[in-house]
Amino acid sequence: MKRFTQKQKDDLVQGYLQSEIPCTEYCKQHDLHPNTLYRWKRQYETKPGEQGSFVEITPAESASDNRQETCIEIRTKNARIQIPVTIGNEQIAYLFGLMGLAHVS
Repeated sequence: MKRFTQKQKDDLVQGYLQSEIPCTEYCKQHDLHPNTLYRWKRQYETKPGEQGSFVEITPAESASDNRQETCIEIRTKNARIQIPVTIGNEQIAYLFGLMGLAHVS
C-alpha cells in the first residue's frame, strides 16, 4: 500500500477539485480508490484556519457549444456555483453570506 504525505494528499484533492472529470476517472489516472479520495477531500474541506482563503471566479463555459455564457462561476473548497453577470450587489452579498465568504465590492 502506497503512503502519501499530507502535501501529496492536498495536491491530489486540489487537482480533483479543479478538474472537470468524474471522481472514478481521476482516481484511475492517479491510481487511487475513490473512497480514499473522498476521505481526503472531507479532511481537506474541514481543515482549521483556512477560512480566509481566496475564491476562484472564472467565466463559465456552456457545456453544449463551449461558448462563453453571460455568467460567472465561483469555486471554493466546498462549493461551485454559476451566477448570471446581471446579478445585483445585494444578491451577490447574499450568496457570499450563504457560502461563508466576505463580500468585497
